[in-house]
Amino acid sequence: MKQEMQYKLICQRKKGLKNISLRIKRVDDEIEVIVRTPFLTSQAFIDNLLEEKKGWIEKKVLLLQQKTVLYKSQKPQQGYEEYFQKRVDFFAQQMGLTYSKLVFKNLKSRWGSCSSLGVIVLNIQLAKVEKELQDYVIVHELAHLKYMNHSKEFHKFVESFLANAKKLQKELDSKYTLA
Repeated sequence: MKQEMQYKLICQRKKGLKNISLRIKRVDDEIEVIVRTPFLTSQAFIDNLLEEKKGWIEKKVLLLQQKTVLYKSQKPQQGYEEYFQKRVDFFAQQMGLTYSKLVFKNLKSRWGSCSSLGVIVLNIQLAKVEKELQDYVIVHELAHLKYMNHSKEFHKFVESFLANAKKLQKELDSKYTLA
């Protein structure tokens, strides 16, 4: 960032807010650097923090600029639900797992989720990424039916069905962002 750094300062009088957090995210076509602080944090402290983290911030901003943004307002073409239903059924059978329901939502910050009730939720924006990345998200969410965490056992289980799961996760994270 060659110009003066712009950031959004959020001061919250919140019981649970005891630490300072620094977050970089894309909102529409702009990238925001958000600093969350306890209410009484001084502007001088925030300015020093931003100066100290300037290299990290610039690196993260550059990475975000290189990602393809999948906008929530842009719906995928028809037919994705049937396709995903078949893929989820295929992998559930391969993995020996049973889910209770498959739901499609237009999520803002995640590719999918799995509830303890066996409900698999997939982001409709998943229809816009490569098929192998779609399969990774499906296998990942199905694996939560067996392991409701991200333990070593969970990752081993995912990798037993997709040997290149780590590579696929990195590719998904590095190529795409949801907005």
